[in-house]
Amino acid sequence: MIDRANFKERFGYFDKEIVVEIIDIFIDEYDDRIIKITRVIKDQNLDELKKTVHAFKGVIANFEVECIAYQKAASMEQEATELMNEIKEGQSFSKEDSDKFFTRISKDFELFKTDSLDLLNELKDIRGEYL
Repeated sequence: MIDRANFKERFGYFDKEIVVEIIDIFIDEYDDRIIKITRVIKDQNLDELKKTVHAFKGVIANFEVECIAYQKAASMEQEATELMNEIKEGQSFSKEDSDKFFTRISKDFELFKTDSLDLLNELKDIRGEYL
């Protein structure tokens, strides 16, 4: 999932303690980010979904942009952005449309959670290499 050579190159200029601290921040914030996205999906808050997924995608990008978790976050963000643009252009968006969209996003998010958990575990392994 994480290209170790790219990771070492990207973080090679940092002291090991800084790399561990950056990884620790991801680990410490992981559950809260998952909970927040779960809540905005449940609340069907499209704007907040876009913002929270974008923020999580940005954090993942610190480590690897080629991983599946990053790609799935980018896809969810893109879907939310496209829908927001359609709504701004005056296209109707009924409660039924909203339910369908968030049901689909919820399924995508379940897959994302699996992939992001893989990333989390891999970062824990990498963290051990820096101790």
